[in-house]
Amino acid sequence: RFRKDSNELRFVYANPIAWKALKEKKKIYPDGAVFAKLAHVGEEDSAFPSSIAPSSLRRVQLMVRNSEKYKETDGWGYAIFKMDGTTFSGNPKTTATACAACHRLVPDRGYVFSKFMDQSTETTELAVKAPADIFIQKPSVTSRVVFKDKSVSEMPDRQLARTLIPNRFKTIRTISGGITDYNFEGTYNEIIPSLIAESFRTEKPAAIFGPDEIKFSLVYMREDKAKKCETYEKYFFIAMSVPAIYLPHSTRASNLEVRNVCIRKPD
Repeated sequence: RFRKDSNELRFVYANPIAWKALKEKKKIYPDGAVFAKLAHVGEEDSAFPSSIAPSSLRRVQLMVRNSEKYKETDGWGYAIFKMDGTTFSGNPKTTATACAACHRLVPDRGYVFSKFMDQSTETTELAVKAPADIFIQKPSVTSRVVFKDKSVSEMPDRQLARTLIPNRFKTIRTISGGITDYNFEGTYNEIIPSLIAESFRTEKPAAIFGPDEIKFSLVYMREDKAKKCETYEKYFFIAMSVPAIYLPHSTRASNLEVRNVCIRKPD
């Protein structure tokens, strides 16, 4: 898989038990199934700029199926390791809970995002796509993420996200569910296409807030007349506030990253 938000090429490996269940599209994986994911940083090939090749190995992620031992996380044990074999900062159990919260988006796949590729399908046309930039990719028109209305007036006056929302909006669409209670800093980046799709659908701002409401991602359509987008595109404001260590363009003085871009409306 390719992660657009982190520019990672991810190679997924399955043991025989997991591989058999994956091919058979099982909704419940048997105990003993194991998936391993190696995340490589994607690097442009200087000899062929349109090609992205794996460079350094960033981390190893594991999913181990034991329905009794990992009841709290839907029968799957999760772990993420650095290349020296140690875990990242923070409580590993909290990390596992955050993994499970995201994987609950696909209960119909047995909580596994990976899908078996149908090799019988033939493609006759060459698809040309834009560079893999999370902020310019066309968002999906469908989403399994659950949204609800939130009144802007109910947000604390000094909350950073509220100060960024124009006065013309009285309500915003916010993500609800476990993914807001347990998440990684990366969640706030990878969820942006879902926020954009919801904002297109409702013409309201869309946001995700962390449990402390300090971390957030926010998107909304701008009304600027000076910025001319192409047909079927809208001018979007995108803001993300997470620890500065995650954002290469942020500084220690501010955890806020803001972009204004034209985005094509979902089909």
